[in-house]
Amino acid sequence: MNSTGNRIKKIRLSKGMTQSKFAESINKKEQTNKISKGTINNWEHDRNLPNKERLKIIAKIGQTSIFYLLNGDVEEDNKIDNRIEMNKNTEKSNIRLTNIINNRQKELKMSSKELAKKLKLQFQRFIDTRKRDLLIQRLDI
Repeated sequence: MNSTGNRIKKIRLSKGMTQSKFAESINKKEQTNKISKGTINNWEHDRNLPNKERLKIIAKIGQTSIFYLLNGDVEEDNKIDNRIEMNKNTEKSNIRLTNIINNRQKELKMSSKELAKKLKLQFQRFIDTRKRDLLIQRLDI
């Protein structure tokens, strides 16, 4: 069953946050009682519910409504599920990119700083080439 706790967890996951980061985010907005990852865990497992003020904060973080948190909505669930999937894909891409960069660094036997300079230069060349190509397209040359 899709409960308030499950919807809170979905919002947290859609933002790519751990329970600790989610608690920190709520604490920053609340500026009163400090909550912990244990509190978040209790909410997500429906052991208890956030108070009205915290529900407002969670809804704001999740770009949704208190009504959704308490009652659910299939369309809103689908939107949040899509955000979660996008976060997972981004995370996988970041891991792959990090592995590629690390392997290339080993192949080139360069320090991280040297590799960063080289990548920055190559990226700038790419951007310059792209700008030139766009300008040529605009001028219809």
